Amino acid sequence: MLLLSLLFSLLFTGVYSATQNVGGTCTTQPVSLTRRDSFFTCRKACQADGYCCNQYMEDPNIGVIYGGNQQIPCLGGCIFALDTESVDQCKALCRSFNTGNLNEGGSYTVGCEEHYWPAGHVRFGACQDLCGCPAGVSREKEWKVGETGACYKGCELAGSLRTGAPFYGRTVQASETGDDATDTATLSTAFQAIKTHIAGTTVSTASTINTMVDRIMLHQGLIARTNTMILKALDLVDQYETSQGGVGIFNYNRRQFPRNPPTAGDEFFLERAMVKVSLAVIDLYQTKGVLAACSKSVFQGRKWRQAEWFPGAVTPPGSDVELTSKEIWGTRPMRWGHQPIYFDRWKRAPTGIYLPPGEIAILKVEQALLDKIENYYSNTTMKFQLQVGHANANLTRDYSSQGVGISYEYTRVDRITTTYNIESTETYIGNPLGGGIYICIPYPAEIGAFTVKVAGKVVYSPYFRK
Repeated sequence: MLLLSLLFSLLFTGVYSATQNVGGTCTTQPVSLTRRDSFFTCRKACQADGYCCNQYMEDPNIGVIYGGNQQIPCLGGCIFALDTESVDQCKALCRSFNTGNLNEGGSYTVGCEEHYWPAGHVRFGACQDLCGCPAGVSREKEWKVGETGACYKGCELAGSLRTGAPFYGRTVQASETGDDATDTATLSTAFQAIKTHIAGTTVSTASTINTMVDRIMLHQGLIARTNTMILKALDLVDQYETSQGGVGIFNYNRRQFPRNPPTAGDEFFLERAMVKVSLAVIDLYQTKGVLAACSKSVFQGRKWRQAEWFPGAVTPPGSDVELTSKEIWGTRPMRWGHQPIYFDRWKRAPTGIYLPPGEIAILKVEQALLDKIENYYSNTTMKFQLQVGHANANLTRDYSSQGVGISYEYTRVDRITTTYNIESTETYIGNPLGGGIYICIPYPAEIGAFTVKVAGKVVYSPYFRK
């Protein structure tokens, strides 16, 4: 019953307290050991062993998507180690996915479709445009199968990662949760290099900036661990926008630019780097345990000027208010017979409330409603969620092997929404771009009609209902 036991939830439940001083008020800031943390551990190990197919995206309608190359990548095998008890069991799962013998509630498709595990809404993109390998880097290792395949190698690497991750059922000790001093120093140096380039005190080449941002992405999991790194990430975006005359990466004069530079290079290397830094900040906002009462002052007011271009700036009220949502219908009955496409994904229900860019607010739900939701959780891995922002299309792709055209240009930061599982009566929410506030109803659900409240510098938005 191995496959039935593999419930790919987005968050690992283990929690530790990392001593921090966020905003000058926190003494212990709880940060969850999430699958995101383990992902960064896996990606670092796979990259060090020569595997580059390490794409990672979070889609509020799907869940976590990992890169593939028509086979489960090294990263996939390493992630499988979170839900198996041994290397042999992990490799058996690789074999099931890669040979198409997935059963008991799962499905498998070949070619440029996706490996999909519906119980946890985790996908492994099979086609190379979801792989994540940089342009010009050989993917030969990614194509190997069997005992020498990338997925098998991920299983083996996970067995050697004995610190900071719960691979193969091991319990993570509190002593393992401290930051790696070398990686933290590398991350800090990368932030500083881009900062001094923007300031003009030390002008770097495009190659150097690309190297620095790659280091930031590699060690991205460390940003949430200390308020020093949180502030470095937030300050870097602010500094860039200030250097551009108070406008963001995208604005009325610069609406798009190529994702990949031409062979001769171009002037957009810093903008590409800042898109990636912005993605790291978006992930930071939705990392469980980061937004809290004691960290609110760190994030409050950190709006991005690019919000004026998209999705649009809204002036917040002068003081906090508490608004009640429009009535939300929380029932999605089980469907029988032929199913339409995407029927089992989350359905977004507007609350009629808007979060202005950079504001931090609190979602409030009644205990009776939370009890209903938690009772529902006992039968599924999908969660009721809150989403800030409507444009939840995740545009992260590797277009290096494809043609040139507007589809292969940056037109906005690839992920601009933030999502939060509804697991308590109060949930801190935020988004540097702001956006409409939605409740995401999983399938199936039988909660009935309900309302929620949002407290903070929020406003009502136009609301249209059939």
